[in-house]
Amino acid sequence: MHRAFFLDENYRPESSFIEWSGNAILTGGDPEAVSGSAPGKQE
Repeated sequence: MHRAFFLDENYRPESSFIEWSGNAILTGGDPEAVSGSAPGKQE
């Protein structure tokens, strides 16, 4: 994943809200990955 963004009501991309690079392998048995935490939030 290089960038993530939401779509507006006309399905056009809005501004990018995250940039990330790294390694994460998604599979059918493990389809989610955490790439970081919200600013100001400690995990």
